[in-house]
Amino acid sequence: MNHNAEKRIGIMGGTFNPIHYGHLIIAENACEQYHLDRVIFMPTGYAPHKKFTGEQMTQHRCEMIRLAIEGNEKFSLSRYETEKHSTNYTYQTLHHMHKIYPDSDLYFILGADSLFDFDKWRRPELICQEAVILAAVRDYLTEAKVDTQIQYLKDTLKGE
Repeated sequence: MNHNAEKRIGIMGGTFNPIHYGHLIIAENACEQYHLDRVIFMPTGYAPHKKFTGEQMTQHRCEMIRLAIEGNEKFSLSRYETEKHSTNYTYQTLHHMHKIYPDSDLYFILGADSLFDFDKWRRPELICQEAVILAAVRDYLTEAKVDTQIQYLKDTLKGE
Protein backbone atom coordinates (compact mmCIF):
# COMPACT_ATOMS: atom_id res chain seq x y z
CA MET A 1 0.00 0.00 0.00
CA ASN A 2 1.39 3.42 -0.96
CA HIS A 3 1.12 5.48 2.24
CA ASN A 4 1.96 8.68 0.36
CA ALA A 5 -1.25 8.34 -1.66
CA GLU A 6 -3.35 8.17 1.52
CA LYS A 7 -4.63 11.65 2.16
CA ARG A 8 -7.59 10.88 4.42
CA ILE A 9 -6.97 8.51 7.30
CA GLY A 10 -9.47 7.55 9.97
CA ILE A 11 -8.25 6.60 13.44
CA MET A 12 -10.61 4.45 15.45
CA GLY A 13 -9.50 3.92 19.03
CA GLY A 14 -11.03 2.00 21.88
CA THR A 15 -10.69 -1.04 24.05
CA PHE A 16 -12.36 -3.30 21.46
CA ASN A 17 -13.14 -5.80 24.19
CA PRO A 18 -14.38 -7.36 22.04
CA ILE A 19 -14.47 -5.80 18.59
CA HIS A 20 -17.93 -6.27 17.06
CA TYR A 21 -19.96 -5.60 13.92
CA GLY A 22 -20.93 -2.15 15.19
CA HIS A 23 -17.26 -1.08 15.12
CA LEU A 24 -16.83 -2.42 11.60
CA ILE A 25 -20.02 -0.76 10.36
CA ILE A 26 -18.98 2.60 11.86
CA ALA A 27 -15.56 2.31 10.18
CA GLU A 28 -17.10 1.32 6.84
CA ASN A 29 -19.62 4.17 7.00
CA ALA A 30 -16.82 6.65 7.82
CA CYS A 31 -14.89 5.43 4.76
CA GLU A 32 -17.91 5.89 2.50
CA GLN A 33 -19.30 9.14 3.90
CA TYR A 34 -15.97 10.95 4.32
CA HIS A 35 -14.04 9.31 1.47
CA LEU A 36 -11.37 7.93 3.77
CA ASP A 37 -8.50 6.07 2.15
CA ARG A 38 -8.02 3.97 5.27
CA VAL A 39 -9.20 3.38 8.83
CA ILE A 40 -6.60 2.41 11.39
CA PHE A 41 -7.97 0.46 14.35
CA MET A 42 -5.95 1.42 17.41
CA PRO A 43 -6.68 -0.62 20.53
CA THR A 44 -5.94 1.09 23.83
CA GLY A 45 -3.15 -0.25 25.99
CA TYR A 46 -3.05 1.78 29.21
CA ALA A 47 -6.17 3.93 29.15
CA PRO A 48 -6.38 6.70 31.76
CA HIS A 49 -10.02 5.87 32.55
CA LYS A 50 -9.94 2.05 32.63
CA LYS A 51 -8.11 -0.63 34.55
CA PHE A 52 -5.36 -2.34 32.52
CA THR A 53 -6.51 -5.88 31.74
CA GLY A 54 -3.03 -7.33 31.32
CA GLU A 55 -0.63 -8.03 28.48
CA GLN A 56 -2.20 -11.35 27.49
CA MET A 57 -5.66 -9.79 27.16
CA THR A 58 -4.17 -6.90 25.17
CA GLN A 59 -2.60 -9.34 22.71
CA HIS A 60 -5.90 -11.22 22.52
CA ARG A 61 -7.80 -7.99 21.70
CA CYS A 62 -5.26 -7.16 18.96
CA GLU A 63 -5.62 -10.62 17.45
CA MET A 64 -9.44 -10.32 17.48
CA ILE A 65 -9.15 -7.00 15.62
CA ARG A 66 -6.69 -8.49 13.11
CA LEU A 67 -9.08 -11.33 12.36
CA ALA A 68 -12.14 -9.04 12.18
CA ILE A 69 -10.57 -6.66 9.64
CA GLU A 70 -8.81 -9.32 7.60
CA GLY A 71 -9.72 -9.04 3.93
CA ASN A 72 -10.71 -5.38 4.01
CA GLU A 73 -7.88 -3.49 2.28
CA LYS A 74 -9.05 -0.17 3.79
CA PHE A 75 -8.70 -1.39 7.37
CA SER A 76 -5.47 -1.86 9.29
CA LEU A 77 -4.34 -2.43 12.87
CA SER A 78 -1.89 -0.26 14.78
CA ARG A 79 -0.33 -1.56 17.98
CA TYR A 80 1.17 1.84 18.78
CA GLU A 81 -0.82 2.35 21.99
CA THR A 82 -0.55 -1.26 23.14
CA GLU A 83 3.23 -1.26 22.71
CA LYS A 84 3.72 2.07 24.47
CA HIS A 85 3.49 0.64 28.04
CA SER A 86 2.44 3.96 29.52
CA THR A 87 -0.83 5.86 29.78
CA ASN A 88 -2.23 6.73 26.36
CA TYR A 89 -3.80 10.08 25.68
CA THR A 90 -5.58 10.65 22.38
CA TYR A 91 -3.95 14.02 21.69
CA GLN A 92 -0.48 12.40 21.97
CA THR A 93 -1.46 9.50 19.72
CA LEU A 94 -2.83 11.82 17.06
CA HIS A 95 0.32 13.97 17.23
CA HIS A 96 2.38 10.80 16.71
CA MET A 97 0.21 9.75 13.75
CA HIS A 98 0.76 13.16 12.14
CA LYS A 99 4.50 12.50 12.27
CA ILE A 100 4.00 9.17 10.48
CA TYR A 101 1.53 10.60 7.94
CA PRO A 102 2.56 14.28 7.62
CA ASP A 103 0.72 14.82 4.33
CA SER A 104 -2.54 13.23 5.44
CA ASP A 105 -5.67 14.59 7.08
CA LEU A 106 -6.62 12.61 10.18
CA TYR A 107 -10.19 11.82 11.18
CA PHE A 108 -10.76 10.60 14.73
CA ILE A 109 -13.78 8.28 14.85
CA LEU A 110 -15.72 7.90 18.09
CA GLY A 111 -19.20 7.10 19.31
CA ALA A 112 -21.36 10.21 19.74
CA ASP A 113 -21.89 9.23 23.40
CA SER A 114 -18.19 10.09 23.92
CA LEU A 115 -18.96 13.71 23.01
CA PHE A 116 -20.77 14.07 26.33
CA ASP A 117 -17.54 13.71 28.32
CA PHE A 118 -15.11 14.85 25.62
CA ASP A 119 -14.40 18.11 27.45
CA LYS A 120 -13.04 16.01 30.34
CA TRP A 121 -10.49 14.20 28.11
CA ARG A 122 -6.87 15.27 28.38
CA ARG A 123 -6.26 18.28 26.08
CA PRO A 124 -9.46 18.06 23.98
CA GLU A 125 -8.56 21.28 22.17
CA LEU A 126 -5.39 19.60 20.85
CA ILE A 127 -7.38 16.57 19.72
CA CYS A 128 -9.55 18.95 17.66
CA GLN A 129 -6.44 20.58 16.19
CA GLU A 130 -4.89 17.24 15.24
CA ALA A 131 -7.96 15.62 13.66
CA VAL A 132 -11.47 16.12 12.37
CA ILE A 133 -13.84 14.46 14.85
CA LEU A 134 -16.33 12.00 13.33
CA ALA A 135 -19.03 11.04 15.82
CA ALA A 136 -21.14 7.99 15.07
CA VAL A 137 -24.66 8.54 16.37
CA ARG A 138 -26.43 5.66 18.06
CA ASP A 139 -30.18 5.06 18.25
CA TYR A 140 -30.70 6.38 21.77
CA LEU A 141 -29.19 9.82 21.00
CA THR A 142 -31.27 12.33 19.10
CA GLU A 143 -29.64 14.47 16.46
CA ALA A 144 -30.72 17.56 18.42
CA LYS A 145 -28.92 16.36 21.59
CA VAL A 146 -25.74 15.65 19.61
CA ASP A 147 -25.91 19.02 17.79
CA THR A 148 -26.38 20.83 21.13
CA GLN A 149 -23.36 19.04 22.60
CA ILE A 150 -21.21 19.82 19.54
CA GLN A 151 -22.08 23.51 19.87
CA TYR A 152 -21.30 23.39 23.61
CA LEU A 153 -17.89 21.83 22.88
CA LYS A 154 -17.14 24.39 20.16
CA ASP A 155 -17.95 27.23 22.57
CA THR A 156 -16.09 25.65 25.51
CA LEU A 157 -12.95 24.48 23.72
CA LYS A 158 -12.52 27.70 21.74
CA GLY A 159 -11.35 29.50 24.86
CA GLU A 160 -8.62 26.99 25.81
